[in-house]
This record gives sequence, structure tokens and C-alpha cells, in this order.
Amino acid sequence: MLVVSEAVGTSGLRLRQSPSKGGVLVMVLKAGTKLTVVEPVKKAREKVGKVNQWIYVREPNGHRGYVGAEYVKLA
Repeated sequence: MLVVSEAVGTSGLRLRQSPSKGGVLVMVLKAGTKLTVVEPVKKAREKVGKVNQWIYVREPNGHRGYVGAEYVKLA
């Protein structure tokens, strides 16, 4: 389980369809949102907090997509 870091501020964290800043926007997640990791957990854990890394997640309403690893932390 991951949580969106407060570092995103009021603008939130973008959940994208593909692992890229140019990826289609699915939705914006607020700080504190709990996320379920969809990719292998060990692989995701190694990327948490790192710049230019993407983690495949599912948000509470079931939407799936990629988030920037630097903006999430372990819950």
C-alpha cells in the first residue's frame, strides 16, 4: 500500500494512462490518498521516492494508472 505524499501540495498527483509526463491524464489524486500497487510490490518498493520512476497503481475508486514514484511513500 502506498500513499500520496504531501509534497504534491494543493495541485495533487496526476494519475496517467502510461508511465510518462505526456501520458493521458486519468485523474488527479489528493495528498493522503491511499493507493494499491498493481505491479509486483518488490519492484514498486525499490522505486518509491525516486525521480523519473513510475509505479502502476489503483486508486480507491478502481481507476488504474501510473504515478510518479517521487510523490508517493509507503503507507
